[in-house]
Amino acid sequence: MVRTAKRSIIANRLKTRFTKRAHVAIETAIEKTQDCIRYMATGDVYEIHYHNCSYSVDMSLKSCGCGMWQLNGIPCNHAAYVILAKKHKVDDYVSDYYTTIRWRKTYECSIRPVEGMELWPILNRLPVLPPPNRLGNRGRPSTYARQKSANEASSSSIKTKLNRAKLIMTCSNCREGHTKVSCSKPMVQPEPKRPRDRSHWCQRLKSSHDLLLFWLPEFRTEDAAAR
Repeated sequence: MVRTAKRSIIANRLKTRFTKRAHVAIETAIEKTQDCIRYMATGDVYEIHYHNCSYSVDMSLKSCGCGMWQLNGIPCNHAAYVILAKKHKVDDYVSDYYTTIRWRKTYECSIRPVEGMELWPILNRLPVLPPPNRLGNRGRPSTYARQKSANEASSSSIKTKLNRAKLIMTCSNCREGHTKVSCSKPMVQPEPKRPRDRSHWCQRLKSSHDLLLFWLPEFRTEDAAAR
């Protein structure tokens, strides 16, 4: 509201035909016309060379090959050169949206001030009710939580550790229901491990050797010579 009022005051004080930004763009386009070269064509179409590049300017359609005139509504330097060569004013080809009259109409209507809540009319309606109280934790309720097993730890404890509340202990010394640390019986030496049977590996090697002797005669002669 305050910003609209300030801009309305600035627009009403402005005495020029166009806004300040539009005048700067027009003067910049006129300064750049010094490096332009014009080539006439049939109709109201011209070819402008500027910095080793050619642009087509159509005065009847108010268009240029660079596209700035169609985009901004202000003639570019190529179109400004044609306008000045025809001894016309560049201001006559600028869009009406940049005029001071349009700027004043834009900020003519401002936002209306709002009365305080104490001055609002009282209506015979129910007041706005507060939100209902929710039981439990805040946020989205976890309705898809997985049911944990009896030996699984709760969410507050370590997730990678099982709960020992209902876990059955077995002593490795006496095979009873306690741990080896609290076992009161004398320590029993564990049985020695049974040596691994490697006879099946020997049989497999022997069978592979017999297959080589059967399928490869060269290997058979070399084996006989080695023996």
